[in-house]
Amino acid sequence: MKTITINGVDLELDLLDADEMERFEQLNQECMDKFQQPNQYEGLTTSAAMKLQCKYIREFFDKFFGDGTAARIFGDSNHLGKHFEAYTEIAAATRSLRSEMDEIGKKYNIDRLSDRAANRSQRRYNNKKRRK
Repeated sequence: MKTITINGVDLELDLLDADEMERFEQLNQECMDKFQQPNQYEGLTTSAAMKLQCKYIREFFDKFFGDGTAARIFGDSNHLGKHFEAYTEIAAATRSLRSEMDEIGKKYNIDRLSDRAANRSQRRYNNKKRRK
């Protein structure tokens, strides 16, 4: 489990848990789909469009980390830069997860494990030969 700090708020993030990763992927895709909905910004002022984007990010944080998380992170602010920065920090955490997964993969590589088992068997065989 990893603790990630966003705007002074510590959040627990365990993306090595497949269920949590699945929730993240679903919510992230849902958020991206909202951003890319065609024509949603038509007729809106720039400030209204910015507030809408902040709302999407707030919804992501509340759904993923629990209700009230967005209020703790952002307060009453609708600063688009801070919202995107926070959202990007979560994305960066998932990218760093890939390197963690690579390390775990190297550590528990099937070839390595089978080599270890073969070496163990060879040592047992050699020990039995010496006893005779």
